[in-house]
Amino acid sequence: DDLVTGVQTCALPISALLVLLGSMWLAAAKSSIPPPTAQTAGASLVHVLRTTRIGTLALACVCLGSFFGTLDVTAVAFTAQQGVPALAGLVLAAFAAGSMVSGLAYGMRNWRVSLGHLTQRFALGLAATSPLLLVARSTALLTIAAIITGIAAAPTLTGLFSLAERSVSTGNLTEGLTWCFSGLIVGFAVGSWVSGV
Repeated sequence: DDLVTGVQTCALPISALLVLLGSMWLAAAKSSIPPPTAQTAGASLVHVLRTTRIGTLALACVCLGSFFGTLDVTAVAFTAQQGVPALAGLVLAAFAAGSMVSGLAYGMRNWRVSLGHLTQRFALGLAATSPLLLVARSTALLTIAAIITGIAAAPTLTGLFSLAERSVSTGNLTEGLTWCFSGLIVGFAVGSWVSGV
């Protein structure tokens, strides 16, 4: 119990420190990729949404984000219900581990299928394995299900952002990726809220 309390006490200050250091490092950067360009006169904030497929990709990110948010809340609730609330972190770490391993494998391989089809396949894999989380009746089974489901997470997310990058011009890259990232965050918030209720 003392170890768990110590970790919980340190988690927020350490996270805040890492965000501060990362922000300072980013602010100190002298250049950017792509290089900044002047904003086109009269261009609206939704220009990229109207002229590219970023809207569809951002909506997919909303859905994926809601899955992530729901998983976080329900893993905590499930382990608490099982009488082992401290193991919620283990379940989420198992999901992250499955995602990390598959993400590394995804990035090291030269795929012969198009990025769009590949992303669809991994998204379908995520949808197909997600019900395993619903039928788990113990924390051990939930942890195994989380590993299996996590395998499709990183490739799906990477695919969505790669498609977004290819869908916009170099000058609109930041805006396009921001729409997708915002969709992910909105989905996470909605998923967390709904599952919390």
